[in-house]
Amino acid sequence: MTNPKLIRSFLICILSLASASELMSQVASGGPYTLVQSVVVNGGGPASGGGYSVDTTFAQALAGGPLAGGSYSLAAGFIVPLNTPPTITPSGVTRQQGSPVSNSTVATVGDIETPVGSLVVTVNGGASATVNGVTVSNIVNTNGTITANVVAACGATNASFTLTVTDAGPLSTNGTLNVAVTANTPPVLTYTNPAAGVFGQNLITVNPATGPSDNGSVSNVVVQSTGTFTGSISVNAAGVVSI
Repeated sequence: MTNPKLIRSFLICILSLASASELMSQVASGGPYTLVQSVVVNGGGPASGGGYSVDTTFAQALAGGPLAGGSYSLAAGFIVPLNTPPTITPSGVTRQQGSPVSNSTVATVGDIETPVGSLVVTVNGGASATVNGVTVSNIVNTNGTITANVVAACGATNASFTLTVTDAGPLSTNGTLNVAVTANTPPVLTYTNPAAGVFGQNLITVNPATGPSDNGSVSNVVVQSTGTFTGSISVNAAGVVSI
């Protein structure tokens, strides 16, 4: 025997689907309804359970309840776009032990939602860091190009740093900055042999042929040995010897 309640429920379901279909058809074709707003959405995806599946988009309902008119109502809302993590591509840097600080490009960054110039980059979790005698500081983001001051002390060795880029989400991504350190070279100071000097005077002055120079800075110049010479001899910071 057929259940009357089941028949009524089935008919109501058919009528509801027909009414919804008619509404959508009228909205799409113009009809007596006007769609005054629309949005372009992203995110979401298929959701399934049991024998059913629906392709959804993440959204937030509007305050104030559904929009109603006549015998129809519309529960409207705005779409909440998904935030994607930023990207970072570090660039290797080489420094010589004892050389002055210099500025280099250390990475490039990118993001879909946040303007690249607004992304924040840190090194080892802060504004500056020192590892194995290598210091990275003064990080600047110029339209996605990341520059920093990098310097290696006299006894520095190869070092690795963690660069972190953070967007407005805030989501973050890490990258490894590798700094290769080359050996310090000795300073240069040479004289002609034999040194050119004027004898027979109270003072002889000998100028260097080259130097003093260095990849870093020359801290001082001194007379290393006078040998068997028993007179007065001195040298100034420019390497000029006075006898």
